[in-house]
Amino acid sequence: MGCYYSMEGILVKDILKEANPNPNANTVIFYAYDGYSTSFPLDYLKNNNILLTYKMNNVTIPPERGFPFQLL
Repeated sequence: MGCYYSMEGILVKDILKEANPNPNANTVIFYAYDGYSTSFPLDYLKNNNILLTYKMNNVTIPPERGFPFQLL
């Protein structure tokens, strides 16, 4: 039996619709406060339900899980 987590956030593709990225862009880079960074192809983010979460099980994402946000 697996674990179930209730996550709250916003879809990255919805943020991208509002941001209207440069038509020549092909990559989105995420930077964390602690210096960590990661990137994803823009098309991947537009075509999948990647969630930028801010709550897990009705609790604000804790620092050990990536406060203030976690990509899921």
